[in-house]
Amino acid sequence: MSAPDLIHHENLLLDERRYEEWLLLFAPESRYWAPYRWDAPEPLNEVNLVYDDLPRLAERVSRLTGGDLHAQDPASQTVRMLGQPAKPVADGWAPAAPFDEVVTAPFRLTEYRSERFTEYTGRYTYWLTGAAGTWRIAAKKVQLLGSEGPLGNLTFLL
Repeated sequence: MSAPDLIHHENLLLDERRYEEWLLLFAPESRYWAPYRWDAPEPLNEVNLVYDDLPRLAERVSRLTGGDLHAQDPASQTVRMLGQPAKPVADGWAPAAPFDEVVTAPFRLTEYRSERFTEYTGRYTYWLTGAAGTWRIAAKKVQLLGSEGPLGNLTFLL
């Protein structure tokens, strides 16, 4: 599987709520970061919407699939549309976990829940480890447009 194929596959798993399979795409030392500010230079000294390691992601998945998450009753239906994956233009933060390739792609995520549509737009950046056919996600950064303003109920995975 190529890097772009992995990214599309990852988003399809999220849209289909196949969270246990989604977790398997992440390397053991991986990080999942959604900064509060679009231009946050790094996660440790910033306010973040999410900054999780793999065990914390597994906890989120457990809540989403365990039936105890009242904020997701009914569950969100989501569809993600990805732009063309490309190499990032500028250098910036990099995870501590080893990685071999960096890919970024713009996205538009539509959520339908409780008879209401909500749109999210932004950019995903992936730090991948391995090689074609064996890629794993060493880190994923989710930059949301307008993240410093009011946001809806982000109890699903971006």
